[in-house]
Amino acid sequence: PPSADAPAGGAPLFAPLGALEAIHTDYRSFGASTRGHPMQELRRLRPDLPQLTTAQAKSRGHLRKLAVSGLVIVMQRPPTAKGTCFATLEDETGFLDLILKKEVYERHRELFGAHSFFTISGMLQRSGGKDSHSAHLLVDRVVAVE
Repeated sequence: PPSADAPAGGAPLFAPLGALEAIHTDYRSFGASTRGHPMQELRRLRPDLPQLTTAQAKSRGHLRKLAVSGLVIVMQRPPTAKGTCFATLEDETGFLDLILKKEVYERHRELFGAHSFFTISGMLQRSGGKDSHSAHLLVDRVVAVE
């Protein structure tokens, strides 16, 4: 006889996945999702995270202190950079380049090995000065989003 948790056909019933779980499953299976970016759901579920997006951050003024949350997708420490780490933070609106000086990177290096999502704080800098469209964040603090 069928059990209480299985329909007459014998297949068990599962609770539907939440939006974040579904996106996470897509990323684990395919490396991407057509359901949306995980940060969109994380912001909805975690109002304590900065609501500033990477697109909004890039429109802020030169030498402006700010915090953004997202997925670190690329990190590199070229031997010619004297320990400086360059990274890219991604959220549902785009990308933001990050620069972590050697001491900042060393202080947070274990976090990068154990987590993917972070709240990153620092000073927004424009490569060509205050009117430049090219922006990056000079990082001073990294907190894992758990």
